[in-house]
Amino acid sequence: METLSINQRAVEGLSELGFPLPKIRRALQELVDIPQVEVARKAGIYRTGVSKYISGLRRKRANLETIADIYEVPVEVFFADVIENS
Repeated sequence: METLSINQRAVEGLSELGFPLPKIRRALQELVDIPQVEVARKAGIYRTGVSKYISGLRRKRANLETIADIYEVPVEVFFADVIENS
C-alpha cells in the first residue's frame, strides 16, 4: 500500500477540484514554510529560477524532479501540466 504525503494529497485534491497547478504550487510553497532561497540552494538554481519553475515557465526535467522532491510530491503530480506540455 502506497503512503501519500500530505502535500501530495493536497495537490491531487485541489487539482481534482479544478484549481490550476501553478496556483497550487505557489500556495504550497507558502504553506510548507520552505523559503524559496532554500529550494534554490537545494536545486542548484537561482531563486528567480525557482519562481519560473513553480509558474511552469521552465521545463528542465532534473530541476522539476528536485523541486518536486523538496515538496514531497511526485514530479508527475506536482508538474503534470508542465510535463504534459513538453
